[in-house]
Amino acid sequence: MGDFINKPDMLLTYQVRDLARLTNEDETAFLDITGNPRLAVDTDIVDIVLNQHIAIAESIIKGFVQGRYELPFAVVPEVIKKLALQLTYYYLNERKFTLNDSLIYAYEQNMQILKDINNGKMALDTLPGVNDFQDSTVTNIQNAAPDIDSEYLEHSNVEKMI
Repeated sequence: MGDFINKPDMLLTYQVRDLARLTNEDETAFLDITGNPRLAVDTDIVDIVLNQHIAIAESIIKGFVQGRYELPFAVVPEVIKKLALQLTYYYLNERKFTLNDSLIYAYEQNMQILKDINNGKMALDTLPGVNDFQDSTVTNIQNAAPDIDSEYLEHSNVEKMI
């Protein structure tokens, strides 16, 4: 279980079949007894793999925000949750597939948001920072993390299951 997100958050954001295929090395796990594709269920998701990639994404985020904000957050800002979800999904895809352009673009945008938070160009919504400042040029990024879901699904390298 992560500090910013967890398995239920991932399940609310991404399809079970995608998470199962991204975390499970056994492709035959998605076949029924006759060898036909079957629907994936949340128990097909390998929790240790998912949690490992959540931890990777969260450690990267923490590296960018810890100098400006006190961690752990009392309440995790939505933009941090969204970044953690998308970075976890990116790293899960990276381990199994050749990344497509939309996923790479979303990753680059997410990393730019983290850099902007770190250097003070963007501020997390309503959270007091370690280095509080009043600057009219700081951008509120509550919902600035790019949404890759629809575009990703159109160009997904994840094989579609019936």
